[in-house]
Amino acid sequence: MLRLAGSLAGLLLASAGLLMARTGAAEDPTVWTFDPDGSRALFGVRVFGVVPVTGRFRRFTGELVPDEGALVARARISSASLSMSSPTQERWVKSDEFLDVEHHPAIEFESEPFPPERVREGGTVRGTLTIRGRTGDVPVKFKPGRCTWPDPGSCELTATAEIRRNAFKLGAYRAIVGDKVQLSLHLVMRSRED
Repeated sequence: MLRLAGSLAGLLLASAGLLMARTGAAEDPTVWTFDPDGSRALFGVRVFGVVPVTGRFRRFTGELVPDEGALVARARISSASLSMSSPTQERWVKSDEFLDVEHHPAIEFESEPFPPERVREGGTVRGTLTIRGRTGDVPVKFKPGRCTWPDPGSCELTATAEIRRNAFKLGAYRAIVGDKVQLSLHLVMRSRED
């Protein structure tokens, strides 16, 4: 009888250990990182209020990180990687009159924690954006995405932010170039488990 009780206790402890291991594995945070091959980061302003001027950032990184039941989005864009169809416009946007890529090589964003449902249903997420060494609060709008959060896999999101040049001291040529700058990200993300 004593041997049976000991065996039963051992079986219960082993089962509890297995259950805890499985529960722990399920609670391990899954971090989603941007896939550079499928993702795009775009930039746009208007000249004389009507002519769109656009460009594409070729290098950027980012991730969605779990944070106590919420998510935090982080992105870092290489401002020097901006590519535009007009070399003259590209030189000006990269110059010290606008992005000043020599002294400020990155554009960075970090969101406030937000509900995971945003990556599926869309909505607005607030965060801090740093451009040209200036940091400001900006809303970022997510369109409904194709995501399987919290399950590992892939996720596709589109996010846009409209900022005012004046708020980030990008005031050169105000009479010609509009105050609104649009940043648009189409993100393909892959999960990696920590």
